[in-house]
Amino acid sequence: RCAGYDRVDLAACAELGIKVARVPAYSPYAVAEHALALAMTLNRRLHRCYNRVREGNFTLNGLIGMDFHGKTVGIVGTGKIGQIAAHIFHGLGMKVLGYDKFQNDTFKEVGTYVELDELVKESHVISLHVPLLDSTRHMINKDLISKMRTGVILVNCSRGALVQTEDLIEGLQSGQIGAAGLDVYENEGALFFQDFSQMQDDDRMHKWDQLFATLRGFPNVIVTPHSAFLTQEALENICATTVQNIQEFQAGSPLTNEVKA
Repeated sequence: RCAGYDRVDLAACAELGIKVARVPAYSPYAVAEHALALAMTLNRRLHRCYNRVREGNFTLNGLIGMDFHGKTVGIVGTGKIGQIAAHIFHGLGMKVLGYDKFQNDTFKEVGTYVELDELVKESHVISLHVPLLDSTRHMINKDLISKMRTGVILVNCSRGALVQTEDLIEGLQSGQIGAAGLDVYENEGALFFQDFSQMQDDDRMHKWDQLFATLRGFPNVIVTPHSAFLTQEALENICATTVQNIQEFQAGSPLTNEVKA
C-alpha cells in the first residue's frame, strides 16, 4: 500500500513465488505540494511567526525571507512528483533546473536539465524526488553540500537515506545550508507514526537517536512525520489501487503494478 519497496527482498520473494505489487502514484500532487509548503514555510519563517504571535510577540526581527520569484529551484528526480513540483515552482516565477538520468518532455515544458553539480551550485531551493537506490543513498553528502549555494533551502519528501544526516547537520551548523524541510529521516523507523508526547523529556530522549535530537533543535529545520502524502485523495487512491491489485491477483491476471527483482 505504498510506492516504495526498498525494504522488500524482491529476490527472496521471486525465489519463493511471492508476488509483490505496489501503489505507484497515489497522490503525486500531495507530495509536490508538501515540498512547496516546507520550502515556503522555511523561507518566510512562518513557523516562527506562528509561535511568536501565540506568545504575544509581534516583532519582525529575524523574519526576513526572500522572493521566490526570479530565484532558482533545483528538482532532483523528475518523475511524476518531480514534474508536478517543477510546474508548481515555475508558477511562482522561479527558474527550474532538473537532474535525472531519465529525462522527460513534461519536465522540459518548464525546466532545463543540467548536471547535479551545476544544479546544486545554482539553486536557491533544492527539492529531492528520487527513489532510494544504491546509487542514490547518501547522495546529499559533505562533498555535494560543499558545492551548494550558501544558504540553500533543502527539502526532502522522498526517502530519508538520500541524505547523510551527519553531513546535513554539519552543513546547517556552518550556514552552508540555510534551512532544511524534511518529511523523512533515514532512521525514522523507530520514531515516525508513534506518539512520545506523554513521555518525560528524559524518557523521550532515550527513544530518540542523537542525530534526530540534534536536527530537531535547529530553528531552521522543520520535520514533518512522513505526512507529505496524507490527503483525502491520496487515501482514496491507495485503497482503490490496493483493491485492484488484490482483484488482479485473485483473478490470475497480470499484475498492473507488479514489482520484480
